[in-house]
Amino acid sequence: RGRIDPAYRKRWRERFGYCLDLVNKSPAIWIHAVSVGEVQASLSLVQLLLIRYPNHQIIITTTTPTGAARVESELGETVRHFYVPYDLPVAIERFLSVVNPALVVIMETELWPNLFYCCHRRSIPLLLVNMRLSERSAHGYSKFPALVREMLSYVDSFTVQTEVDAQRLQVLGAPQARIHITGNIKFDAKLPQSLKEEGQALRRILGVSRSVWIAASTHAGEDEIVLDAHNYIRARIKDCLLVLVPRHPERFEYVVELAKRRDLKV
Repeated sequence: RGRIDPAYRKRWRERFGYCLDLVNKSPAIWIHAVSVGEVQASLSLVQLLLIRYPNHQIIITTTTPTGAARVESELGETVRHFYVPYDLPVAIERFLSVVNPALVVIMETELWPNLFYCCHRRSIPLLLVNMRLSERSAHGYSKFPALVREMLSYVDSFTVQTEVDAQRLQVLGAPQARIHITGNIKFDAKLPQSLKEEGQALRRILGVSRSVWIAASTHAGEDEIVLDAHNYIRARIKDCLLVLVPRHPERFEYVVELAKRRDLKV
């Protein structure tokens, strides 16, 4: 990943559990949000924790640099950010010894055996929040029934998005009494009052009567399909505008070149 995106090469020591000793020695709440989507989902929870537990510091870990950038832009210095350690016992123990969290919250579906075991061994409460478990993921986990059942036994509480997620989690061995259906936390986000006005301003820039379509969060192999579809649409709607948003920033320039090869103005 570091060869593709240099940001992955920065602060690499943190991925082995090395983090600067926290100057603030007050109790910590550790929230792990793997990337941008999970960080976005955690914002309303983080804001509530900051209000309800003013004497605690909030530690947020991410896996991706884009997630780290989102933490910085949305939360600034109200929290501390580190990259999550690899799921190696020595790395996890090293990180826990420095942070010493009173609570660990994992956003969505991040299941790590060593992390869960280390929290259990240290009697640190562990919560999995906003979980969703697809049929494909559940099938994959079911191939390791003993490991998954033991790992799930270390979790103190699961909050899942739907009844289906709860059923799949229970089949994998999660104790039913610890599973709570709470819906999707993303819908608890409080949008700024200015958002609608910003959207209207952007619409005026793009053209109020112009046809606009959006292909968001695209992955490798999808952009070609989208660009071909756009040429098909433009044959019928001449001034149609495509807003194309690749999922990962390191792919931006590549997608620009794809569009230019199709004689599209970017």
